[in-house]
Amino acid sequence: MANQNPAYLPNLIMGRAQPAPSGSVFGEGTPTILCLRTNRTDGTCYAKEAAGFRWQLEVGAVIEAPDWRPNALCGGGLHGLAWAMGKWSLTHPDESDAVWVVYRAAVAETVSIDSGEKVKSKRAEVVYVGDLDGALIAVGAASATGDSGAASATGYSGAASATGDSGAASATGDSGAASATGYSGAASATGDSGAASATGAQSCAMGMRAAAGLDGFIVCRWWDGAQGKYRFAGAAVDGEVIKPFVWYTFDGARFVELGPVADDLLPPSARRGNA
Repeated sequence: MANQNPAYLPNLIMGRAQPAPSGSVFGEGTPTILCLRTNRTDGTCYAKEAAGFRWQLEVGAVIEAPDWRPNALCGGGLHGLAWAMGKWSLTHPDESDAVWVVYRAAVAETVSIDSGEKVKSKRAEVVYVGDLDGALIAVGAASATGDSGAASATGYSGAASATGDSGAASATGDSGAASATGYSGAASATGDSGAASATGAQSCAMGMRAAAGLDGFIVCRWWDGAQGKYRFAGAAVDGEVIKPFVWYTFDGARFVELGPVADDLLPPSARRGNA
């Protein structure tokens, strides 16, 4: 039986629920969320526990978990990151054969698990299959507005900050700055020269320059002159190649370290004065 208790999902996810469009398997108007995950090119899953289970990698496909269990435990469902927020290392972003998938799931059939690191759902309706660039655009990563710990600033040089757990901050104007300091926070700065920092654990930041906490993920927007368009490059904050609380940009070939994040953008426990 599907779970009908909205308390199963964090407030931010509930606050961003969208009505399913006409033609959706969930029924028009049903509250849904968008989730992000990866699969191998043949549709199989990376997780050993799901070995042999295959997703149909085409837009419109409906996938159903054969072992659905509506409890707050890993396993027994289709797993992903709601609104691209959670533990990014679980998406296997560094796998060479990773195919990025965005899918729609009903709120009533979705449970938050592992302290918000990911969610699991009974059914998934595929809305995008491709690379990370397109997936982030499709899911609208980290651009929440409104209540439930979300902040947005849209003017030139605008700044947005969200400090609660699972908070999301977005700044869409030129030179905008966005900061999310709570656990599993997400920050996006989509204008030219925008900077985004998501410095809590298991966070995600996206901008022309980006910084995140340990076990988080950074996504840098860069101009591809050959293609004539902006593209995205992502990397996990592993503490070695990509360091926590350090600004990075992408030059088209590699991530370039720009310097440490200022103390006032860090969570209190990570500020250098506390060392």
